[in-house]
Amino acid sequence: MSSPNHLTREDLISFPLNTHQFINNPYPTYSHIQSIHPVYWNAKRKYRGWFITGYNEAKTALKDSRLENRIPLPVMTKKYQHLRKLLTNMLLYKNQMDHIRIRKIVSKAFSPRRISYYQPYIKNTVHELLEDCTKQRKKTIDIISDFAFPLTSLVIAKLLGIPEKERHHFRKWAIQLVKTIDLSRSKVDIQKGEYLIERLMKYFQHLIHEKTNNPDHDLISLLIKDEQLTEEELIATCILLVIAGHETTVNLICNSVYSLLKHPDQLLKL
Repeated sequence: MSSPNHLTREDLISFPLNTHQFINNPYPTYSHIQSIHPVYWNAKRKYRGWFITGYNEAKTALKDSRLENRIPLPVMTKKYQHLRKLLTNMLLYKNQMDHIRIRKIVSKAFSPRRISYYQPYIKNTVHELLEDCTKQRKKTIDIISDFAFPLTSLVIAKLLGIPEKERHHFRKWAIQLVKTIDLSRSKVDIQKGEYLIERLMKYFQHLIHEKTNNPDHDLISLLIKDEQLTEEELIATCILLVIAGHETTVNLICNSVYSLLKHPDQLLKL
């Protein structure tokens, strides 16, 4: 096994992270990185940094208060001011006490009692999406575009308190925002993200002012009532949910269906 400081040239060029082959099945690449060293330095300019793949090493790093999150933009960049401002106030990139403070506040909105309030809406949305596929008499469906993504978009919009007539925008927003912070993002993705973030910040600022005057049962109204987040932190939290909710839920649904289809014995048990 090589040490992190003694990798061969072959090691350094063998990890393409944006190819169709890697996206289709990343696990051989992950196994290869682990076989070299659980803490691996990738010298490629686009993906330069430490890749920690060992369990004990990852656990140690995550518990070490000397290591901090940082926003994925160059420190001295004068471009992308809206994106930088958003990420600076986002829970995902906060450290230590700021992270704990915001996480504690936001977690109140995801208590079992509050989430149970949305269960009827989620069930109805699931049935409506599947019925739409039936009405179109499709022999096959795309589990991402026909089901997982629209389901997640509608539920997150409902959770935040987005007016029903505006919820269809969420899918397009989420797709572009995810590209903005993804490891394989391009300059075009960041430029489009900057433009979208500027629009979204204004949109949520307007919505927050409306919810301040006319509160409801949604997440934004709850966080306004709590009065512990700044307006910038609240806007960043709303936009983070648009991104993170889609990433986790869409991937979970699709990977679950894929795994069950690959293991019919488990599907039968289910």
